[in-house]
Amino acid sequence: MRKLLSGRRFLDSSTLSACASRSDYVRGEVHTNSIESFWSLLKRGVVGTYHNVSAKYLPFYLNEFSFRFNNRKNEDMFADLITTCSQ
Repeated sequence: MRKLLSGRRFLDSSTLSACASRSDYVRGEVHTNSIESFWSLLKRGVVGTYHNVSAKYLPFYLNEFSFRFNNRKNEDMFADLITTCSQ
């Protein structure tokens, strides 16, 4: 497993390939739909909002969208973000 910038853990692509070849799509809380959902959110954000992403700033975009993905069910996401920024 590898750790994304925001602290969530996802399986890397080699592990996902091994899981898919064995029809093993879930391991505990981690499953292939998690990473597919993250990439879908990232792709929609890049195509719909930013239209273009340079390699220089890609880590910043990934960090932003990993934060959004990890907090997608948090009703107070904005308040939590402001609190974190003020620390």
